Amino acid sequence: MDDALKPYLDAESRITRWPTRKMKQDRAPLLAYLAAKFALGTFYNEK
Repeated sequence: MDDALKPYLDAESRITRWPTRKMKQDRAPLLAYLAAKFALGTFYNEK
């Protein structure tokens, strides 16, 4: 897992918060992470 994602994921790899407007550069890795989960058919649950 990418270190850039760690602040946004919980122990079960679920996204628990979203980057603020000041941290827009962190949105791309999170969106890529979600896209990869859906592309692989991995079930995703929001917390």
